[in-house]
Parts: sequence; C-alpha cells; structure tokens
Amino acid sequence: MQYKILITLISIFISGKTFSQPYIYDSQSLDDNNKKWNNYRLNLQTGAVEFLERATRFAYSDDNTDQSILIKESRLGELDIHNIKTGKHIALPFENYARRVNWLVDAIPFNKLYLHITDCSGTYEQPMQPDKDKTYIIDKTTDMFIDSTDAFITTFKYGDYDKPFFSKDYSKMYFLKTDTGRTAFTIVSTANNKEIGTQYCGTSSDKGYEKYFVTGKNGVAVLKYLSEPRNESKQKLVVCDVDNGTIQSIISFPWSFSLALSFDTKLLFVEKIRTRHYYPENSSLLATERIKTGEYYVFDTKTGGLINTMSLPKGGSLLLFENYPNTIYYTFHDDVPSASKITPIATNTTIMSVVELFNWFSSTVLAQSIANKEVVNSAFINQLQTHIDNAKNYYLQNDIANAKKELTKFRERLGNTPQRKEGNPFVKKEGYKNLFFNAGYLMGRL
Repeated sequence: MQYKILITLISIFISGKTFSQPYIYDSQSLDDNNKKWNNYRLNLQTGAVEFLERATRFAYSDDNTDQSILIKESRLGELDIHNIKTGKHIALPFENYARRVNWLVDAIPFNKLYLHITDCSGTYEQPMQPDKDKTYIIDKTTDMFIDSTDAFITTFKYGDYDKPFFSKDYSKMYFLKTDTGRTAFTIVSTANNKEIGTQYCGTSSDKGYEKYFVTGKNGVAVLKYLSEPRNESKQKLVVCDVDNGTIQSIISFPWSFSLALSFDTKLLFVEKIRTRHYYPENSSLLATERIKTGEYYVFDTKTGGLINTMSLPKGGSLLLFENYPNTIYYTFHDDVPSASKITPIATNTTIMSVVELFNWFSSTVLAQSIANKEVVNSAFINQLQTHIDNAKNYYLQNDIANAKKELTKFRERLGNTPQRKEGNPFVKKEGYKNLFFNAGYLMGRL
C-alpha cells in the first residue's frame, strides 16, 4: 500500500513543541489469502519507508506520532504488544488467543496507554461477547501492565465500539450514553479507572433522534444526530463542551462526511463524501461506494459558523496528532509502499470575509451545481444569481436585514425539499442540498 503524501500546514493557534519525527504505520498483504503481511512505517516529513517485519499485521498504533507502542495481531487473533523502541514485549494477564483490540487511547501526561480488548471466542451467532471485554492499562515508562477496568464495557453500541476521550485536564474520560433522553456521557476517573457519574450536555431532550459519537478530544465531543433514519438532509453535527456540560453549536450538514477536530477544539474540518450506489458484477446485492471529494468545510466549533473552505485533491485523508498540533498531514493510499515526494500545500484557517464567502458561493458552489447539471434552465439560474448579487450589494451597504431577505428568497426559490413530490423541476436533489445549505452557511455569517 503506497502513501503519496501531501502535508497540509494549517495554523490552528496552538503553540507546538518539538517532537520526534512523525510516522504512520501500515501493512501490505503479500498474498491473496492475507496470511502474510509486509509491515512498514512511513516518515511523514521525509517520505522514507522503513520495512519492519513480516508474518503478522499491525492492528493498532497509538495516537502519537511517536508511536512507540505497537500492537500486532495474527489471523488467529493472537496479540503481540511491544515497545518498538526498546523491543520489550508487554505482557497482559490473559491468554493471547481469540482476542482483539477495539480501541486504544494514549494518556500522554501520565504516560499511560488504555487498550480495550474483546474476547472473540463466541459463537457464530454471537461472535463477540462485550460482557467479557476489559480495558487494560499499560505504563509506557516501564512497559508494564498496571491495572484493568470494566468501566468501558458499555462503549459497545450499534455493533461497534465508541472510543472514549479525555477531559481537557486528563482527570476524566468520557463516552456517550445512548439511553438517557438527553445528551449525556459516562464519566470515568483516570485516578482509579472507575465510573464516577454522568455528565449531561445542554438541557433539551434528544428523544426522537438517533445519535452517534463521531470524535472527541480535550473535553469536547462531536456527535451526529438524525431525526429520520438514513435521511442525511435532516442530519446535524452537534458540538458538545462535555467538560462544562454545554452544547457549543449545532451544524446542519446534509451529506455523508469524514471529519477531524483540531486539538485545541476550536476548528472542525468536515469533508463532503459523495455516495454511489451500484450492483457489483454478478451480484444482485446493492453496494455503496464512498467517494472522498477533498472538499472540506472549516467550521468554528464555538459558533458553528463557516470560516473557510479547503479544496484538496480527491481521495486523501487528514491525519492530526496531538504532539504535532500545528500540522495537518494529508495522505493518499495506493498499492505499493514507496518513498514518494512530499509536497506542501499552502492553506490556512484565517476567517474568510463575508465578501469572500459571497464570491466563493457564486464561483464555486453555484458554478459546480451548474456544471454538474444539478441545477438547470438559464432563466432560473439567472434568478438565483440575482438574489446572490442583491444580497452581496445590500451587505456592502451594511443593510444586513435586506441581505438576509435576499438569501431567504434564494432558498425559497429552490422550492421544497427533493423528498416531496412538488419539488422544483429545475433542481435535482444534490443541487438542492448544495445550494440550500451553503446559502444557510453564508447567511449565518451576516
């Protein structure tokens, strides 16, 4: 698997420290049966590839670019946990067979590592047994197992596991509760690794919503709320300040997405993911392909306001590391590992002015919808552009009320949502979402 790497330098207003070289670890299958693997690490600053060993696959590595702790798993579920710097094996108090690591978090100030491990020796009908899960705590200084806890058993939800995250001062760990009727998180003390209570965010009921944990760090969590199952047009991203028990912002985002939260928790980078449904060859089962567009929205987590956009090459992924808080690494995946050139992309997260947002809306959002034939009919398109031009002119005259009215007229002219039969014949579903919600982001900045 090759990584073609673009390093995206984004200032996120945190003073960073100097650390060891940033690495990512990965594995390349050497046969069709995935029985042999080539394991390697890639230096994100130089592009140099270092092959490590074969036979087993790296399953997880820690959240730091230092990545001194590596976990390897075989096809039979045998775990090998060791410190790659010292070469020491880290022994845990269980038989290694039929175990799987579900999540790993790194308590950097305490030099501890939390590994949540599942007993996979269940039946065909029940392949995993969450009631037998346990979280093991490792001292990274001594490479020794120091404690275990059952506090995180209920991180198992929807057939998967939510990864807990730390409070800003690392005294607590949080994970989402789903059965409270309000947005709530279980609290686990890092002093004794025991559950110590519940932290609620906001005062409103969240009944009627499906809620999913997306990411969290430094006392802030991002959740996905759906008011209607599988209807992304009704989807909202909810930013919770869990430390203080408040909801910071709610962002409507009607597309599939991938996202990253900056380590100072001020910025949310959300990539628009396009989905394609198709029938694979010789199959009657409908498949879905997620297409990474490289179209990123940068939101202010405090206000939910759109502050910038990034247009990056398609197919990449953002990597953020706590010990490199001022740098975002943008990586690509291909077939064979090699040391490819690293090209810096000059981007920034300075707040785009409202005028710049108006220009972006006309030259990018509306233009793309026209090019993709998501909105048609030249007379109708001219009417839309007139509303945008009028709103911009009113804004330049400091007439915010009329600027908002023009943007409201723009959204109304798009017609009803595409799910309704009386939707506008000139606007397709994707065009509606693209124009309606981006106009809303623009209006939110007035």
